[in-house]
Amino acid sequence: MATYIQGAAGYIPQVQAFRPDYNFYNQALQFKQNQYDQAHEQLSNLYGSLLNAPMLRDKNIEARDQFFKAIDQDIQRMSGLDLSLQQNVDAAAGVFNQILDNKNIVKDMVWTKNWQNEHQRAEAFRDCIDPAKCGGSWWEGGVKALNYQAEEFKGASDDEALSMGNVRFTPYQDMMGDAIKLAKEAGLSIKIDQLQGRYITTTKNGPQLVGPLSSLFMGKFANDPKYVDYYKTKAYVDRKDWIMSKAPEYGSIEAAEGAYMTEMTNMFKSQMGPAEKELESDYTHTEAQRRHLEERIKTEGALPGSPLARQYQQMNQFEGEVQSSYNVVKDANRTVDLATSRGASRAAMSHLDNALAMMYMGKDINGAAQVLAYKDYEFSMKADEFAMEDQRQANRMALESVKHQNRMQLEQFKYELKDQYEQRQAMGSEQDNVPVTVTDLEGGTVIGDMQALLDNKFGDQGGYKQFMENKGAIENDVVGSEKSMLKEVLNLSISKSKSEGGAGIASKDLLRMGDYMFKELARQEHFDEVGGAGNAKGRANAQQYYKKLATRYNSLDDAGKLKMIQNYDFSTVLQSKHLPNSVYSNMYKNMLGPMMDQKNEGNRVNRDYLGNLWQRTADQRKDIAAKESALEQLDKWYASTTKDVIAEVSKKNPDFAGMLEHYVNPQTGEIRSAHEFADSYAKAHSFGAQGGNKGYGYGEAYQKAINIYRGDKQKDPGFWDYVTSAADAVGTTVTGVLGTVVDVAEWLMPFNDVEEGQWGNWGYDYDSPTDVANWEASGNDGKADQGIHDIWRRAWSKYAKPDGAYHYLGVAGLGSKEVNGIGFTNVDPSKYKSSGTMNTMAFLKDAFMAGPEGAKISFGKPGSQVPGVSDAEAQKILGQIFNDMHTQGNAKNAKRPILSVVYQDIAGSNDGWTALNLKVTNAQYLDQYKGSEKNPGLMRNYQDRLTNQGLTIYLNKDKATNGFRTASQKTSLDRVLDYAGEYEFDSYPEYTKGLKLKRTDAGGYEISGNVMAGLNEDGTPNWQPHYNAYHSPLSDPNQIVRDYQSLLQEIALGNQSMMTQYTNAHGSKDPAQFR
Repeated sequence: MATYIQGAAGYIPQVQAFRPDYNFYNQALQFKQNQYDQAHEQLSNLYGSLLNAPMLRDKNIEARDQFFKAIDQDIQRMSGLDLSLQQNVDAAAGVFNQILDNKNIVKDMVWTKNWQNEHQRAEAFRDCIDPAKCGGSWWEGGVKALNYQAEEFKGASDDEALSMGNVRFTPYQDMMGDAIKLAKEAGLSIKIDQLQGRYITTTKNGPQLVGPLSSLFMGKFANDPKYVDYYKTKAYVDRKDWIMSKAPEYGSIEAAEGAYMTEMTNMFKSQMGPAEKELESDYTHTEAQRRHLEERIKTEGALPGSPLARQYQQMNQFEGEVQSSYNVVKDANRTVDLATSRGASRAAMSHLDNALAMMYMGKDINGAAQVLAYKDYEFSMKADEFAMEDQRQANRMALESVKHQNRMQLEQFKYELKDQYEQRQAMGSEQDNVPVTVTDLEGGTVIGDMQALLDNKFGDQGGYKQFMENKGAIENDVVGSEKSMLKEVLNLSISKSKSEGGAGIASKDLLRMGDYMFKELARQEHFDEVGGAGNAKGRANAQQYYKKLATRYNSLDDAGKLKMIQNYDFSTVLQSKHLPNSVYSNMYKNMLGPMMDQKNEGNRVNRDYLGNLWQRTADQRKDIAAKESALEQLDKWYASTTKDVIAEVSKKNPDFAGMLEHYVNPQTGEIRSAHEFADSYAKAHSFGAQGGNKGYGYGEAYQKAINIYRGDKQKDPGFWDYVTSAADAVGTTVTGVLGTVVDVAEWLMPFNDVEEGQWGNWGYDYDSPTDVANWEASGNDGKADQGIHDIWRRAWSKYAKPDGAYHYLGVAGLGSKEVNGIGFTNVDPSKYKSSGTMNTMAFLKDAFMAGPEGAKISFGKPGSQVPGVSDAEAQKILGQIFNDMHTQGNAKNAKRPILSVVYQDIAGSNDGWTALNLKVTNAQYLDQYKGSEKNPGLMRNYQDRLTNQGLTIYLNKDKATNGFRTASQKTSLDRVLDYAGEYEFDSYPEYTKGLKLKRTDAGGYEISGNVMAGLNEDGTPNWQPHYNAYHSPLSDPNQIVRDYQSLLQEIALGNQSMMTQYTNAHGSKDPAQFR
């Protein structure tokens, strides 16, 4: 039962209505909404990013599309889920796991996004103002690389694509700009002061800075990732450009890649492989030569700035450069080897890119070094004050000595003055000593056997053939000297090579000579060129022997080659006729001459073993120099005459002259190859050319030009009719030949014109295998259809005319020999020491000594035939004139005989006779022998003839010893003086500077230049100007040269002795001082 507590008041609670906390609920709902929105946005972004993310690979794009089609229902159901709950979010996100777990799709999305970002980054470089701060600048190659990489990614397999790293735009790097900054920061500057005589010369930078700059740049740029990336990218883009351009040709990109791989590896192996061996050989021999010079300095001593010191310094520099180049090429070859071992894979291509990048970088580094080395190049001279004071004192002493000598010599001068005046009077003026050229001489042309020279199919080509024969004779003129020097250089180099242990400059020279000789000995065309039909078996045996020899030589390494050269007897080759003379001439010009040249300081120091040979072969080198001068001038004349020939043809047929301008280079006279001719012709005559034939495309015009070049009549009879009409326009006749072209493919591929002949002395063998086939098909007489070659030779034979100085070279048109005359208009017996008088008297003396069979005398000018007998009256008059020239030579005698004479070296159209036409120009002399009508004098009835027509004396060349005749038989020195006007004394170049014999305008000779006259106090050469008395036109320049060679030998010996003594006293034997 209930109990109540006493005193407790009762409590009844008050019930209140419910009041919800809306803020709380609002916050809770907002929180849930935020969770929902975030999850929705997350899923929406995920959905959008996966659906719209850019991708490049078609397979991945297709897989993504299929995926989103498959989950379409799941996506719709997501709209009904409470995305505020994480479990629902996770469940919704799980729908996309399948695509997120697809590595291929994810890789594609990430790679493509990065690729697009790099494009944007590349555009930023385009707007960059300061490339140094930006890390480079924009260039098209960098963008092309991004696009090429995108194509590779797109076309790669799944595994390849997964392994491909993200791309990155490679900015352009300005090597020259950075090189300038680097050189400035490094402060590289080489300044050398040298005492040169009485002056101090200062040389700053220039060639001596190239090596250090190359080393500096290689060390910096080759290790700078920016530059490494840039050159790799450049190599990559070049590769891709090549492949894409060749893909249509090869049928696919893959085939083009294989072709690139093959071509590049072959290129690297063919160029870089031998280059590595060559550089390794160069380094071996350069290092050895540097050591040889080092030993010379230790033994002989050297002076600062002396040739030995300079060459030692340069050899050290060159050794470093060669070693650096060798390392670069060696690394490139190792890279190519790696590429080759991996086939045409991406890795292999990358290795090739690396090798090519090395080449690019090396080329740019060397170029920058060359440019910047000369950027601050300076050369200055200033007087050495101490030396100048010595010189002033010497000058003061010399002045007093000169005054004394002048007083003593004044009386001697007065005594000699009278005699010198008489000598000058006897010698006469320039008119009495320098002949004039006389052209268009009657009987001065020997008509050749034209029937033998005529080509019975192509008309007269005799002049061209005669020109080629004469030019060939000049080229072969002194080949004996070239062979002789080759033999001596070989022997001296072999001896030196053995003494230097097979390493050094002599050994390197031997390898170069051996490479050249064995290469030439293996060439088939040489044996075809020099052999006759009766010696076919001997030629075949010799050729087989030399080919085997060359094969064995080429299979050896350098050491083996050197040993073979040292032990092989080249005398058998030099004495045989298995090689044409051009081989020896080319070898001398391009190899032996530069090696022997003691004017080159490097040769004097490094090839001192050839010094005596250089001195001993002065006469032989003079012969060769004359030949080279003649050929040089002949080439110039040929080029000039070519223009004249084309101009003459143009008067008859301008169209054909235009064709010849495509065939012959008007600037050089060189005949263009078939491709060069056809390309030039097609560019001018196709419808794309200004004034071209509107109906011809380039290809058609090209083929028509090939037809003209080859003489393929059957291919285009209509156009050939045009050619024949043009040929007739130059005064020749064309005989057509109906033939069948056997090898159609050969005609369709005209670019290979090797069989048509090759450049050489402007001559061609125009009969190709197709031509021969045409002969046989048509029953021809052994001659191909006429091409433009034959037409050109006929045009040249017709219009080429020799002039002036070229006659004595035998240059003549129409297969003839032709000469100009040499004339003296004032042969005066009072000028008895003049060239005109002395040579005229000598000629007349030869004529009287020759007797009636050796000399013929007639009135009038020279005729086209040598007279059978002399005219009795003419002979009497000539005898009187000859006697009076001896007895009436007093200059005060106004009645003395004065003559005008013209000499010609061919007379009466007979190469065995010469002639002198003599006219009397002093009427007072003729009046002495006029007499009266009742008692006529010796010359009364002949005065007019003697004045206007004169007498002609024909003299058999076998009886001729006079100066006119010997002058026409020029020595090598004469020919050098004819062309160059001077001859340099170069036998002792270290003791002479510009010492030359020169022919004066008056026909005399003088010598000028500087000669070493001992040493200055500082050990430098004391150069003194050489003054020599004038030599008259009667002097023999050959004797002048011989006398001076003897004098220079004495000067050389004296200077050598002084230099040795000075070096022993003041030189250093420490090579370190000269590095």
